[in-house]
This record gives sequence, structure tokens and C-alpha cells, in this order.
Amino acid sequence: YQVIPPDPETAPMDEKKEKLAAYITRDMIGCAACHAASEELDIPLEEISGLLDELGCRIKGCQMGLFGHTIDEKQIDPDIEIPPAVIAALKTRQTDGRISCKACWDMADEFHIKRIHIGSACEKTGIRIKPCQLGIF
Repeated sequence: YQVIPPDPETAPMDEKKEKLAAYITRDMIGCAACHAASEELDIPLEEISGLLDELGCRIKGCQMGLFGHTIDEKQIDPDIEIPPAVIAALKTRQTDGRISCKACWDMADEFHIKRIHIGSACEKTGIRIKPCQLGIF
């Protein structure tokens, strides 16, 4: 028989998928686990969702509360009290009614509030979060 060496074009991607598979449970992976895997495995965030698609895996538990939480999908608090400084920052940092997921994460750190609360604030003020760091939306 003949030993066929791995294809140098696909071998690095196959290795990434193999390592990423360790983070998957029942064909699902949480948003937080995607970010952890990206950092720990040195896989760029923008590659993660494509690799997960190839593995037949779904992402759940968006840290902004936008998808993958319950039957309703979103975990948004419509009654959230938003500090005026956060509303002002959202309005300043949005463009054409949108703000990036990364900008929202940065705001959550800056204002010392949960990411999911920034997601609720965006929903309440009509600002759409796009693009997602993982390329989901």
C-alpha cells in the first residue's frame, strides 16, 4: 500500500478543526467558548464560525443576548434602565443605526456593565448590533 502525505493546503485547517472540536458539546458551542477557543488555539475569530459550520456545529448563548438562549432565541430585557452616559455613548458610536459587536464589548468594559445589558440597551434604543465578531450577523 502507499502512504499518502497530508495535503499541505488542508492540513492546517484540519488541525484547527480537530482542536476546535474539543470545545463542542452535543453539536453546540457557546459564544464565550468560541472566544476562548480563538484565544487559546490562536485561531482568528473570523475563522471560527466557518470551521464550526464545517464541523456541523451551532453557536449558542450570544453574549450580547441576541441569539441562542431560549425558545425565543433572544435574552433581552425590554425594561432595562440604561444610564444616560451609556445611551449617549451608543448614539455617538453608532453609524447609520448600527454598532459593531466589538464596540459593544468595549463599551461594556468601559462602563463596567454586562455585555448582555449593552445588547438590551441597543435593542431598546433601536440600534442594531452588526457585525458580530464571529461573523454570525
